[in-house]
Amino acid sequence: MGDSVWLATVDGQGELAGIGRAHAVVRATVRDGAIDQWEETEVKWDEGHATDNEGLHHSRIAKFLLAHPSECLLAAGAGPEVRGMLERAGIRLAIGAGDARAAVRRAAATTPAPEVRTP
Repeated sequence: MGDSVWLATVDGQGELAGIGRAHAVVRATVRDGAIDQWEETEVKWDEGHATDNEGLHHSRIAKFLLAHPSECLLAAGAGPEVRGMLERAGIRLAIGAGDARAAVRRAAATTPAPEVRTP
């Protein structure tokens, strides 16, 4: 089993967050089934959700995600417009809940990467 890179949107407590309201995005590298690297980037999409117009907010999200390729984006939720943007960009999405580290480990153990599912 080789390395795989996963992105997860997180809140301040390390739980999965909805994409548009995430405070940070984690880039996790999984090697041989274990998390080898865990790098958190503060994106402040939670703040932009309240202040930016929808188009600007979604473009900031898309720009970041396209600049950080991964197997899949793990999140607690995504609105229909964001789901459409991700689909058009070819970014895989898996919806889940709970601890982000546990979600990354579960997703990395799934072959192929999990499909989009509605909670």
